[in-house]
Amino acid sequence: VDASFCYENMNGGTRAIAQDGCGEFIAAASWFIPHVTTAESAEIMAIRNGFYLAATIGCNTFQIESDCYNAVQAFSMEEYSGQDSATVEGKELGLDVAHYEIIACLREANEVADCIAKYSLSSRLSEFWDSSIPDFISQLVVNDLTII
Repeated sequence: VDASFCYENMNGGTRAIAQDGCGEFIAAASWFIPHVTTAESAEIMAIRNGFYLAATIGCNTFQIESDCYNAVQAFSMEEYSGQDSATVEGKELGLDVAHYEIIACLREANEVADCIAKYSLSSRLSEFWDSSIPDFISQLVVNDLTII
């Protein structure tokens, strides 16, 4: 998952991409956020949206990767008291699944997510793609597969 944030307009975009264990594309989604207060808030919303995508495609075992260490930490705390506590409390979404993990990844490993988040922010659209890779990320997905 990833997020983009525009301080001037106080809005953002998040994205989640589902890939199988070999890195093959399953689905992706982007969400435009008309009002968000910080980049970290957008990243926290991106993690929550990762749960939504997993539920939408019927995953009951999954791993959410984010390049925002603070957002990952917020979801791992027993009690989070930051400004996004209502969003983090939504981590209960994961309790209806067999197993999930939320882990931090390097920004370089998150290029596809970053591209979709920026697309969502600039287009001001929320979209869902299943089975076919959107053209604007196809080369990045191919690059990911060659690295794996």
